[in-house]
Amino acid sequence: MAERENHWRSSQPVAVAFAYLVLGTILPLVNLRLPPVVGITISIALLMILQLLLVVSLARVQMSSKVCLSVLLPAAGLTIALSFIMGKWEIRNPALLSFSMSMRSLTMMVTGGSLGYLVSFIVREPNLLLPCAVFAAMVDYWSVTWGPLSHMLEKKASVVAAASVQMPALGRVSPVTMIGVGDFLFLALFFGVLYRFNMNAKGTFWIGYALLTVSMFLVLYGRTAFPALVPMGAAVIIANYRYFRLRREELLAMLYVGLFLLVAIIGAGFYFLRR
Repeated sequence: MAERENHWRSSQPVAVAFAYLVLGTILPLVNLRLPPVVGITISIALLMILQLLLVVSLARVQMSSKVCLSVLLPAAGLTIALSFIMGKWEIRNPALLSFSMSMRSLTMMVTGGSLGYLVSFIVREPNLLLPCAVFAAMVDYWSVTWGPLSHMLEKKASVVAAASVQMPALGRVSPVTMIGVGDFLFLALFFGVLYRFNMNAKGTFWIGYALLTVSMFLVLYGRTAFPALVPMGAAVIIANYRYFRLRREELLAMLYVGLFLLVAIIGAGFYFLRR
């Protein structure tokens, strides 16, 4: 029984990756004549759960650092190769374009996810996940609203798009929204720690899925960028608050670092706003 469970756990990332590739390729080619809002809603809900499942399944395998590198390096190489090919040659065939975009998004997610899982080895105890989630959300919020990412979205949107996972929709080859590869890095970091210390990974997944899906709709219909690590950080804290046992000095240290980071973020925000 245990052997069967281990086999399923190790094969799950491949199954999820295949499902994502098939769905991501087919969705833009299918026109069901649904109202746009319905088609987009269905697409985001389906793609989002597969994206999260991919990251979770990678973390759940609990790879060694060597195995993680053996996943990371080929995925990064494929991402670079696909980005080069798609940037150099125009792909006019809709099916081939849809497949290429889905494959690049997939390899990008695996790259970010495996790198994030590798970084998760730094976290040696569950308590450290709390400041990781809080500070990652703070920095992501600043970057998207005031900081460098906000600046790049205004000045160099094509560069941001090239480093983001595209979200197609029913009957639409062009993406309706996107998620930065860095978000998958932090998602894998979070879930790597959650699984390593037997925390509430399942609860984090479902709360995160709900919050991330809502945030995607805010991006889509609010026509503004939204930091994905804010809802994901909230999901980590909400689902795992009972696992955090910080001593008074640790709480104070976290508060001081948070205040320092807040001041730095506000200062940097004014700098980017004035540029």
